[in-house]
Amino acid sequence: MNHLFLISEQFVMRLTMYYSLITLLFFISLRGQKMDNDDQLYKKGEALRLVRPEKAVLFFQKSYELALEKKDTISAIKGLIVIADVHAHNVNYSKAYDTYWKALLLAKKIESKIWSGRVYYRLGFLYSFFKRDSITLKYFNLALKSDKVLYQTKKIPTGYILSDYFAFVNFYRTNGKYDIAQKYLDSSMHFHSKNNNKSYYVNIERGFLLSQKGEYGKGFEILLAEKAKLKTQNDPYIIVVNYLLGYVHLQLGEFQKGEDAFLESLEAAEKFKSHANYKLMNYDALAELYSKTNQYKKAFEYMKTSKNFNDEIFGSKSKSNQELLNIKDNYRLTIESQQKREKELRLKEFENEERIGFLKLTVLVIFLIVVIIFSYLFVRKLRLKHRLEKQCLNQRQKDELELKNRELTVSTLQLIEKEEFLSSLNEKISQNKKVMDVDTIQSMLKSVRGSSLANWKEFDTRFTSINQSFYQKLNAEFPDLGTTDQKICSLIKLNFSSKEMATLLGISAESVFTSRYRLRKKLNLDKDENLVEFMNRF
Repeated sequence: MNHLFLISEQFVMRLTMYYSLITLLFFISLRGQKMDNDDQLYKKGEALRLVRPEKAVLFFQKSYELALEKKDTISAIKGLIVIADVHAHNVNYSKAYDTYWKALLLAKKIESKIWSGRVYYRLGFLYSFFKRDSITLKYFNLALKSDKVLYQTKKIPTGYILSDYFAFVNFYRTNGKYDIAQKYLDSSMHFHSKNNNKSYYVNIERGFLLSQKGEYGKGFEILLAEKAKLKTQNDPYIIVVNYLLGYVHLQLGEFQKGEDAFLESLEAAEKFKSHANYKLMNYDALAELYSKTNQYKKAFEYMKTSKNFNDEIFGSKSKSNQELLNIKDNYRLTIESQQKREKELRLKEFENEERIGFLKLTVLVIFLIVVIIFSYLFVRKLRLKHRLEKQCLNQRQKDELELKNRELTVSTLQLIEKEEFLSSLNEKISQNKKVMDVDTIQSMLKSVRGSSLANWKEFDTRFTSINQSFYQKLNAEFPDLGTTDQKICSLIKLNFSSKEMATLLGISAESVFTSRYRLRKKLNLDKDENLVEFMNRF
């Protein structure tokens, strides 16, 4: 049974492991599929952009939302820009404006100067459609200024700064200021020569401006060559080149060629669902052309069509562009609001930094106090330990000194006892002269006894070796003490009696009493003060 249970347990563990692995692979495949969907949605949007722009916007919107889910802000910005571009090309300027604004806020959030410049560039074009020239130039200049710095540091390709100069060319050409347009075109041509993918729109502007300087042959040659390329590539910019060709033909009085070009431009606009603003320009041009050729009915029809289309785009009844009737600068207001919030956040951050700084300082002060207290306690402990060790050492030295002094006292007492014994023996012999030869015995006793000077020298040598600084300290405090006084002091320190002192010094007890009396006077001691305790200080 245990064997079977072990097998079943191993089977369940393997089954669980396989299931986990399959689940992991499933989620990985889902993630990969999600990434593929993001890319596929964008491609589907691109495929439908020129055919079904409304459907294309839906795919771009989903692609943008997936980019946000993945926190891929750059892809999200790209998605918003392409959505806004589709709206702008289909004259839904309100949505285009809002979407560009949303993209710019994202670019500002991640502090991307590259993508901020791309949005500035497009906002400039958007304002140009409403003839807001000062604001148009403001955004074009913002884009150019930013991109110049980025280009110098090689952070953007040549095409970016080329498109910035082209924006000025297009603006001044549309407003009929061909001389200024030519200056910006010269700068564009400088970068055009460096661009690997030659920009056809720069060549088209060059061809048109040549025609405005009277060089119609060169102008038409360039415009027709670029038209052929665009037609082959099925590029929607053919709307613009056809309009420009029609405009030049109209200037030259070539009305049929002009009419054909304008109509072809309108046909391309319908086909590609792009550059819808040129539809209005074509309507106006055709109305002018038919008026010059006395086809007033057609002229009136195109004037009416132009007016209706203009009202549809810019009129007060336009549902999609009511918000842009006066173009309230929501972006500026939003940026100011955002800057205000950022200022408030910075202020809060500064306050937090101050608070954090104060807390850091407090912690540092507490730490220093703790360190100081710990150091103080540590040093105090070391000092206490050192003091205890010193006390122990002093006590040990004191004990050793007392022991040695005790030994010295014992040996000195033995010496005194020997002297007393010999003195007693000598006295008894002297009293009993009949018993033996007195002179011989006294001679023998004298040789055994020795002199009192020799006895003192022996004592003093041993005392000095034990109490090395005794005489030095004593003389330092009482320099007037004599030799006898010092001898008495050393014997007092060892607590000898007057009789013992007399025997060791070889003097009478009365002389010892006299010496002690005189010593107390020299030491300025009162009667109540203990002489032994006083000597132990030294």
